[in-house]
Amino acid sequence: MKKWAHTDNLEDLVRFLAEELSVNPFKEYLDTCTCSADATYLSAGSVDQLLTCISNKLEIDILETARNQSCIAILADETCDEGNLEQFAIFGKFLYQGSTEHFLGIVNFDNITAEGLMDTIYEFLLAKGIDIEKVMFVAFDGCNTMSGSVKGVQRLFRHQSVYSIYVNCRNHKLALCFKHVMKGYSILQETDASLVSFAKLFEYSAQKDNELRNIQEVKGENVLEPIKPLVTRWLTHKDS
Repeated sequence: MKKWAHTDNLEDLVRFLAEELSVNPFKEYLDTCTCSADATYLSAGSVDQLLTCISNKLEIDILETARNQSCIAILADETCDEGNLEQFAIFGKFLYQGSTEHFLGIVNFDNITAEGLMDTIYEFLLAKGIDIEKVMFVAFDGCNTMSGSVKGVQRLFRHQSVYSIYVNCRNHKLALCFKHVMKGYSILQETDASLVSFAKLFEYSAQKDNELRNIQEVKGENVLEPIKPLVTRWLTHKDS
């Protein structure tokens, strides 16, 4: 599904529906469709509608399962898209078709305070028909806005679901360890700053990036692309 949503090979999707999933109306039509003037369901508009219908059906089944659970867990994280719009990705953890982690949706918001984020989660669950009191576990990152025990989202969440338990993101805590270690060693700070500068030098110049590639090829080295260390993604610093 993810691949077909970003591909121009629309026929593969229709053939999959007709032949692999045995959607009879599609199969019968494609078997008898011989005239070029006939509809083929292969236009971008048709396939977009097919993907939307499949997505809606999957969402309905997942949400219905979530609503019928005695308790569920919610995972949520905030990020910015390429247009610098704040977004909140929300996942649910409950058993459905052999899997336990399910994407519930992405919402845009303007208020990045704990109160604003809590309102976003509350309104999202309300719109999806999920009883917030059934959310027994919540997992956020370790920043104060999310994890604060007095005014953080995890604290505000317990005002709505009094028995909920907050689970800190273990990957985020491990990343913060690296950040704090760097503060005590100037050599690490200087190395990291050099890597950031190196990545920026080639990031916005195709000509410089091509020269870097040529230098590696001339020296007989494996051609590597610069990896930019990101402020909030500490594993990129290791990769860099």
